[in-house]
Amino acid sequence: MAFRALIIGSFLLVICHGWACPAAACFGPKLYVGVSTGVESAVLYDLVTLYVKEKTGVESIRVLLATTQDPVREIHEERLDLVFANQRPLDEPLFIAFPSYPILLAGQRPKSDLQFTTVLPAIRKLGRLLHKDDLDFLVSQVRAGEGSMKAVRHFLMDRRWI
Repeated sequence: MAFRALIIGSFLLVICHGWACPAAACFGPKLYVGVSTGVESAVLYDLVTLYVKEKTGVESIRVLLATTQDPVREIHEERLDLVFANQRPLDEPLFIAFPSYPILLAGQRPKSDLQFTTVLPAIRKLGRLLHKDDLDFLVSQVRAGEGSMKAVRHFLMDRRWI
């Protein structure tokens, strides 16, 4: 009898301890995306990261760039995986580029890391699907007061892209 009570008590202690401890789980790789301030950058960030998350399962972390930071240098020094920049270096391929909007550049991790093999094809597909008028529409909605992520999600779902 005492042995049974000891086992049940130990079991309950382990269960209670498991509930009290915070869970520490890894949910997969994350992309670090450099974004400057502004509505256009916010819309582009939300478009790209939501589309990539829905199509590939890869999540993103927004890294706000200071006005003094060079986005191209951040890519070359591998501090960022993707970055929205105002100018394109000649040796970098374009993934998303529209007139009067920041262009999307990719660093080495999305190009060579096996965890991200589906990311750049998804971004290329999004770039083929999007038009400048779509971006203009989304930016006007955000400037009218709608949340950027809400407008982007609604747009992508209406088009049945996600």
